[in-house]
Amino acid sequence: PRVSMAIGIAGVAIGIGLMLTSAGVEALIASLLLYGGGMGIASVARGTLPLAVFGPVRYPALMGRVGRTGLIVQAFAPSVVALLISRGGLQTSFHLVFAAACLNVAVALSIIALTTPRLAGRLVPRRWRSAIAPIPSNIQNSEAQVKVVSTREI
Repeated sequence: PRVSMAIGIAGVAIGIGLMLTSAGVEALIASLLLYGGGMGIASVARGTLPLAVFGPVRYPALMGRVGRTGLIVQAFAPSVVALLISRGGLQTSFHLVFAAACLNVAVALSIIALTTPRLAGRLVPRRWRSAIAPIPSNIQNSEAQVKVVSTREI
């Protein structure tokens, strides 16, 4: 899932960059294929990567938090992009979207490196390793103990 996410996000960024720099129908078709393929791969990896990294116990709550953030960003995106287009023009807005896609690639690759134990050992100072150490498998795969609390107790 980590490699799939990296490939998907890179495909989106490369597709957007190709749209910015190229002319011609063939280049446009290639950029749309890269962008669409990257979005498809990233959407599948978006569901499987947290499960692989955090395990089934923490998966539902984590996906709820991730989903909430994504929905809020998606709700504001049309208004923000419309404002960017009206203030700076279409080309400026497109460059900002490309910069955001490149930032997304950098952040995703950093997260992948930090959550891969073999790479994290080389990249992270020793004093920080306990803070990002992976959860032991016996805790990840155990069933969650859930206590139902009524609203009167809160």
